[in-house]
Amino acid sequence: MPAAALDFVRSNGYALEIGANFSQEITFFSDAASQQPKNFTGYTFKMQIRDKHDSPVPILTLTQVNSIGDWIEVFAVEGRIIIHITNASTLLFKGGTYVYDLFGTSGPNAEKLLVGTIEVVPRVTK
Repeated sequence: MPAAALDFVRSNGYALEIGANFSQEITFFSDAASQQPKNFTGYTFKMQIRDKHDSPVPILTLTQVNSIGDWIEVFAVEGRIIIHITNASTLLFKGGTYVYDLFGTSGPNAEKLLVGTIEVVPRVTK
């Protein structure tokens, strides 16, 4: 299955705000009609956010291992994940557009599940 494109930008209500917590729930389906949730039992997940695709060091890496702070919460049988980024981590960003991808790995097989951009907006009210 090719990776789904999902842009976290203001125009669709998903932008990341500097200094604020960010949380986004996403459900994956195993069929084109979006009727059968993808079963992620046994998968591990990793997501990286970078300035550009070829930036040597990610600004932020998330996995499902850490249940405190920045992490990927997984509801395996439901095909659902929640991306959590703390307000402390959003302070690592400057306003602008960044790139990310999300991989799910089962055994030796890594599958790119999501790819896109993240728009980061500075706070106006201090």
